[in-house]
Amino acid sequence: MSTLLMLPLGAAVGAAEFATCGLLAAITRSAVRKTPISGDAWTAVTRSPLWRPWRQLAARVPWPAAVCSFAAAALVQEAVLRSAAFAVVPGGRAVRIVVSVIVQLVATIVPVRGAQDRSVAAVLAVVNGTAHALLYAAVPVVWPLVAAGTVFTSLAVL
Repeated sequence: MSTLLMLPLGAAVGAAEFATCGLLAAITRSAVRKTPISGDAWTAVTRSPLWRPWRQLAARVPWPAAVCSFAAAALVQEAVLRSAAFAVVPGGRAVRIVVSVIVQLVATIVPVRGAQDRSVAAVLAVVNGTAHALLYAAVPVVWPLVAAGTVFTSLAVL
């Protein structure tokens, strides 16, 4: 399958990741708060402080420029994180997948403060990291993952 044909599939993966993260983040957020899941709990992903810089950017530039910025960030993340993990880490596919997810988890939760916000960030990192690592292990091309990351960030921010 050509890379061009994989882009819509990557976009669909990004949307599916967003939906999955919304559900899991709502459950996690409620567990950390020790409260029942409320009607607005699904917004845990969009309210995460992870998106603050992206929201600020989106407020200052036209939306196409914001989406291009999201894509550039996704490209850097996938090229550095996924490609490097799979190229540098010794061992089999499973080891590379696990290392890739762990690196994404650490990189995502370190800048976040507070148990509730870190729990949501951890959900995002594990879901995205696992999906992207599994896809990259199957098809070592970053462009569908860039599409997934761009769609995910766009849904969370715009």
